[in-house]
Amino acid sequence: MAGDPASQSILADAATRVSPHDVIFTSMALGAIVFGVITGVLYVRTRMRAAAERARMEAEAGDLRHRVDRAEALLAAEDAVVISWATNGRAEVVGNLSGLSNESRNASALLDFPGWLRAASAEELTRAIEQLRARGEPFNRILYRTDGTPVEADGRIRAGRAILRLRHAYGQRAVQGAIESERDRLRREIDAMRDLIRQVKTAAWVRDNTGAVVWANEAYAALSRRFFNGESSEGRDLMRVAAMSGPAPQSVLARFPQGVATAELSLKIDDRIEVFDLVEYAFEGGAFGVAEKRTGRETEKASRTPASFRTFNQLGTGIALFNADHRLIFANDAFRSLFEIEERWTMPGVDHGQILDSLREGQYLPLEVDYRSWKSARLEAYRADRTTVEHWHLPDGRTIRVIADPQPDGGLACLFDDETERLTLESRFNSLMRIQRETLENMREAVSVFSSDGRLDFSNPAFASLWKLAPDRIAGRPHIENVIFACKSLYDDDETWTALRHAVTDVADSRAALNGRMKLDDGRTVEYATMPLPDGATLVTYADISDQVAGERMLQDRNEALEAAAKLKNSFIQHVSYELRTPLTSVIGFAELLGEESTGPLEPRQAEYVEHILSSSGSLLAIIDNILDLATIDAGAMELEYGKVDLYKAIEAAANGVRDRLKEAGLRLQVRIQEGLTAFEADESRVRQVLYNLLSNAIGFSEKGQTITLVCDKVGTAIRFIVEDHGRGIAPEDLDQIFDRFVSRSAGTDHRGAGLGLSMVKSFVELHGGLVAITSEPGEGTTVSCVFPLRRGEKLPDALSGPDAAKRTGAATEDAG
Repeated sequence: MAGDPASQSILADAATRVSPHDVIFTSMALGAIVFGVITGVLYVRTRMRAAAERARMEAEAGDLRHRVDRAEALLAAEDAVVISWATNGRAEVVGNLSGLSNESRNASALLDFPGWLRAASAEELTRAIEQLRARGEPFNRILYRTDGTPVEADGRIRAGRAILRLRHAYGQRAVQGAIESERDRLRREIDAMRDLIRQVKTAAWVRDNTGAVVWANEAYAALSRRFFNGESSEGRDLMRVAAMSGPAPQSVLARFPQGVATAELSLKIDDRIEVFDLVEYAFEGGAFGVAEKRTGRETEKASRTPASFRTFNQLGTGIALFNADHRLIFANDAFRSLFEIEERWTMPGVDHGQILDSLREGQYLPLEVDYRSWKSARLEAYRADRTTVEHWHLPDGRTIRVIADPQPDGGLACLFDDETERLTLESRFNSLMRIQRETLENMREAVSVFSSDGRLDFSNPAFASLWKLAPDRIAGRPHIENVIFACKSLYDDDETWTALRHAVTDVADSRAALNGRMKLDDGRTVEYATMPLPDGATLVTYADISDQVAGERMLQDRNEALEAAAKLKNSFIQHVSYELRTPLTSVIGFAELLGEESTGPLEPRQAEYVEHILSSSGSLLAIIDNILDLATIDAGAMELEYGKVDLYKAIEAAANGVRDRLKEAGLRLQVRIQEGLTAFEADESRVRQVLYNLLSNAIGFSEKGQTITLVCDKVGTAIRFIVEDHGRGIAPEDLDQIFDRFVSRSAGTDHRGAGLGLSMVKSFVELHGGLVAITSEPGEGTTVSCVFPLRRGEKLPDALSGPDAAKRTGAATEDAG
């Protein structure tokens, strides 16, 4: 048709006649038709789904109703009630519990537990429900209605709701509930009984089948603390302490086959003894015990301590008395302190074997491999027919002497004496005596000891050798008369021997020591001495001092010769010095006269000669004056002229005296004087002389360009002058002789002197009561420290000298050249 011309023409004509408006309208109509069709289809499908969902929900609801009906039927058949609590706290009740009225089947009536449960059950259920709803803690209880019917209550959390299920208990569960109820009743009765016993003043306790104390009242605890000296009663068993010795049986019934056990417990208070009767009643599974304080005449009798017992407490020997039953009657204080044993083990009535066990536990018994046999042997002393004595060597090093004395009544008296100190002293004494004997026998000095009856008890080999005695002459304790007779062959002086005889045999209360010398016939010199001994004996010693006497004589002769030579030297020097001083004074006077203008002018060379003459003469005069001063000091004729010494003037005068030498040597003098220090008490001329000699010595050992330091400071009650140079220093071996007279060492310098400068310094400072110290290191220089008392007669401080004194003081500095 597409190829038909007529059709094509019709279509072309139609197309030319349809307008755009018609096309839009047509499209909208077609769209509405399509939308309506789709909507209708969706509506139909939705209705079908809703009908199917409604049918499913109705089926589920029917199933749920069926389940609920079945659950209610089961609950009704099981005779149970279920109470559930929603989150809003509303309670819902499902089921029925027989025996309850119809009014009690609603939630409010059923939750009124006291209305249909016993008070204890209602209270218990209420607490359980509170814990279930608050913390989700499940529970299962057997409760009892007011008529005694048991009800099982089971609480759980299911689907976020608290569920309580109540039902009657039958069969085994009812029996279990009855048992638990009976248990609770018994527990309440026991608690009531314990509360009652706890209030009474009688000590009471309960032990289980193993013998352990599982409960005790406060009276028991107080009694235990008193018995165990204030210690806690925990773990303490008074019955075991009072009635047993050794380990406890495993069963209480085995301990008490008759059903009752008794014991006696004694407690010492001051000089009084309190006695308690302990009684235990056995029952199946344990025992119950009480302690009653004994009263009446028996207590008074036990409380009275015999006078002899009080006397025993004053002894230093340990005493323990036991009766025929091996029970302790008395133990004194020395026994307790000897073994440091607790007082409870020394109370009357404690078993002897138990005391031994306690001593072993504290390591106060000898270490024995078979302790049981050793213990049995000690207890056999009760049946012995004689006293036994033994020594216990304890692990702590002590030795105890033990005396076991059986008594006529079958008892035993034990005495314990600590012999450690005695044995130690005895051992030391024997060792000391052995050492002394060996020492005396090997001494070079002759030693002899005579007893109070005048017989020779001891003599060493040197004694026989000194007096050339044969061994048989001094054997058998000869009398001093025989000894003197034998010794007279070497020294026959009756006066000396009579004095020695009296020193040995004199019976006077106050015997005096005697000493002297003997010149033997063979040329030897012997020095003897006697010494009275405490036991009445007399010690006589002889020392051969022949060599010593010869040496003393030689030294004495040499000393006399040296003293004579020194006197001669001093006399010669003093005489020569005086003889030289007069012509030297003339030389100086004529030289000064030549230098005056009144004698006429001198040529330059002549003036230089005169100046050298004056300088050399002045030095020579100074040496002579020093020699004369030293001679005066040696003769003890030097007297100091004390006065107030101006420090600045004295130092300036000494510095001026060496100014030319400083300039000639190219040296610099630095003076440091402590601020505020101006004067002290001394001989000013001697102080200037000391400072001049110190500076002169420093100049002689310094090199060109160096600095000499003079420091003056105050230390306590003293004035100190320190002169320090940086020259060659002094060798250590020369320091000991540096202050000796006429000792001069150049140390590689051009300095030459008579060796009197430092000797003069030392002499003048010591005359003032001061001291001089010197320190020096080769290549580092020398420091000399002179200390004067601030005032005449004052004592110097303990520590003063030191090369760094100027650094430790606030000193003013002055350059003197």
